[in-house]
Amino acid sequence: MNKRISLPSALLCAVLAATTLPAATTQAQSPQKIEFVVTTPGAYLRQSPTLLSANTYPVFKSDRFEVVGRTADNFWLQLSYPNAISGTWIIAGLGEVIGDLKEVKALPAGKTPAPVLAGRAGPITVPGTPIITAAQKALYRKAVAAGRDAGMFAVIGDCNSQPTAYVGRLAAGLFGYDQYRAYPATVSRFTRAFARVSLAASGGFNSAAVLDPTWADGYLCKAGETPLACELRMSKASIAFIELGTGDTHIWQEFESNFRTVVETTLKSNVLPVLITKADSLEHEQADAPQDYINKVIRKVGAEYGVPVMDFHLATRDLPNFGLLDEGNADFHLSPGGSYIHLLQTLQVLDQLWR
Repeated sequence: MNKRISLPSALLCAVLAATTLPAATTQAQSPQKIEFVVTTPGAYLRQSPTLLSANTYPVFKSDRFEVVGRTADNFWLQLSYPNAISGTWIIAGLGEVIGDLKEVKALPAGKTPAPVLAGRAGPITVPGTPIITAAQKALYRKAVAAGRDAGMFAVIGDCNSQPTAYVGRLAAGLFGYDQYRAYPATVSRFTRAFARVSLAASGGFNSAAVLDPTWADGYLCKAGETPLACELRMSKASIAFIELGTGDTHIWQEFESNFRTVVETTLKSNVLPVLITKADSLEHEQADAPQDYINKVIRKVGAEYGVPVMDFHLATRDLPNFGLLDEGNADFHLSPGGSYIHLLQTLQVLDQLWR
């Protein structure tokens, strides 16, 4: 895989130009439309501004709609969708706003669905999902007490950690409510996190890249700041899902040292790391590493630091091609089945952590 920087799309872009009228002109200007351009490959609009509402209409990258409503925090936007008879809400982070949202009427506070504060916890059904210990829950509470955001998690990783392959699928309506109805309170609590574009998850990232300032976002990160440190600072996350290793195929001998630094940096930032094993075996198949070398390191480091290990490798053993797309002799991208298990397992971990 080639290293590359994947900069997040701008969420708000004010381009409403002022029009200068001749001095003698008294005619009022017509209101200018505020528009929304979809930037994610595909998503569904929602019946109401909450992840717990039903999907309504599909939208695709580059589709353009007028914005006719918003929540007071600008997190959800209501679009003018042709011939719509149901709700037309979408998370603003799934596209780009053209214009000034102040010109759009905000939904009254009383009309915004209240967060779900209760709801039954779903059973742990995915093999490899850790049972969260009291000590690990205490680390999460410590993070919150230190000022970290109780409802925000960060994602640190490679292409399988990017929003369109991982948690962003829930925000886009591609992981239907029927699939996460056992976790309404958890989905409500972490809504903003599911929609976040991480500054430390990018195609080609490995354990060295997230520690290298060269790969940090040049606009949002401070000089000399690594992608990992930048994401932890910007997100204010209390939890970090760390999914690295596929990009370390040909530098597997360096993985353990780098990975320990990632975990230690996260803990020193008062963030609870959740370590994730990988479904592929590229370092063994392509670079002569011992069988399951990187996953064994991840499990070992998790045990030594007393942090949760989400054993995604174990969870995918019964899936066709182990939850990977068939790409010849270099299978590492997740299949639809692999992506489903990935996200379901994540929900099961989150659900345990905060309760």
